Amino acid sequence: MKKNNSNTEHKTFKTRIPRNIRSFAINNFGVEFRVAETLEKANIIGLPEEANKHDALYIEKSAVVFVKKFTEFDPTDLNFILLHELGHAILDFYKNEAGLKIEERDEEIKANGIAFAIAALLKIPVSETMIKNLNRFLCLSEGEQIQWEF
Repeated sequence: MKKNNSNTEHKTFKTRIPRNIRSFAINNFGVEFRVAETLEKANIIGLPEEANKHDALYIEKSAVVFVKKFTEFDPTDLNFILLHELGHAILDFYKNEAGLKIEERDEEIKANGIAFAIAALLKIPVSETMIKNLNRFLCLSEGEQIQWEF
């Protein structure tokens, strides 16, 4: 357990990328996942300086998702985050290949939609935490909910 600045404890989990997510990403989209403690140890060309501020980040030029070795996300939440980053990779492909134009905020929403679709295809559970985060990101009112069933 580690404490953050507000003196609350957070569990820290070791990052493990499930084989079905890794295989799906590389076989269908040529996207690779790499787990590393720090930027220096990631050995990824073109990794932006802000990468260490994130637990996971899609790197456009190298088709790599950088994932920190230890995160505060439980494995179910991390799986969705990995799929979200894969969603960015898919959108990036269509932006480059087909000239698709997407505003930054819309891209986040679309990446989440792709993540939910892939989760359904691969039968990967999506936690209540991730659904709440999506609902909050979509600025839904308190009583309004998106119904996701897996």
